[in-house]
Amino acid sequence: MSAATPHYYEELAEYCRAHGIRWLATYDAAIVRRNYPGADLFMLVEFEEGRNVGREFFKIERELTGLVGGVWGDLKALPEVADYYRDEILAAATVRFASETATHVPQMLAEARESWAAIESSEKQAVWDRVKAVPPEKLAKFCRSNGITWLAACDADLAPINYSSADLMLVAVFEKGYPRGWGSFKEEMELATLYDVVKVYLISLSALRDRKDEILAVAQVQFVS
Repeated sequence: MSAATPHYYEELAEYCRAHGIRWLATYDAAIVRRNYPGADLFMLVEFEEGRNVGREFFKIERELTGLVGGVWGDLKALPEVADYYRDEILAAATVRFASETATHVPQMLAEARESWAAIESSEKQAVWDRVKAVPPEKLAKFCRSNGITWLAACDADLAPINYSSADLMLVAVFEKGYPRGWGSFKEEMELATLYDVVKVYLISLSALRDRKDEILAVAQVQFVS
């Protein structure tokens, strides 16, 4: 993203006022990255009351993308944000411009962050409830048939950003002769079914680099041969 210089802010503010934008924010929300994997910039705007953008919306999207410093930007207008991921987007929002009429924005974002934190906490607890419910004998059978001698689980928050859509992160030690490094798609699909979640991220212990100590400190062992 462009450097936060006075010139940058002045140019952005001038553009937003000229196009009837009440406020503009950039954000990084996992649910949107899953749907727009090629985009490098996610933006949210609310237009001034009575401003009818029409087809000009796509021109504004392109111009804001270049102005803010992206290559392929995705622009959403606040009324178009679906309810089921509205809180996630607003919780991740960083306001880049706000007009004098945008007095409601700080309270709206604060409420969204509080709501999203509660949702995330509930979803994480649901995942760990499913982890605890996995029959040990089924997990052991899977591990032995796939050459896994040690398996541990931790929150998907610790996975690399390009795997942030996973519900659960699993770290494994494989027997000699079995594939090392990234877990295969087949193994991840089978583990997702076993743990009753949508997506699992599986990585070999030997392939862990970033945050290895942090991951191992919180990982909960699931299987040891």
